[in-house]
Amino acid sequence: MSLLLNDLLTPLYAGILIAFAFFGSFITAAFGAGGGLLLLLSMASILPMSIVIPVHGLVQLGSNATRAIATFRYIDRKRPSNDT
Repeated sequence: MSLLLNDLLTPLYAGILIAFAFFGSFITAAFGAGGGLLLLLSMASILPMSIVIPVHGLVQLGSNATRAIATFRYIDRKRPSNDT
């Protein structure tokens, strides 16, 4: 855990951001939108602005990849036909 933390991110703040990431994923899954914005706002209040966007992008990538893996068997692989 010490590799992930430094002077900017204490264990308390890391736990808070992890909780917000989980809650944001829940909001997105339940309502379809809004969880990413909640996470972005919470990160902006804790982290320096220069790293908020890159870290948010990585968190969203992980969240969406996890969701894609979890629902992989439900992907519709049929190609749409060009018949009108």
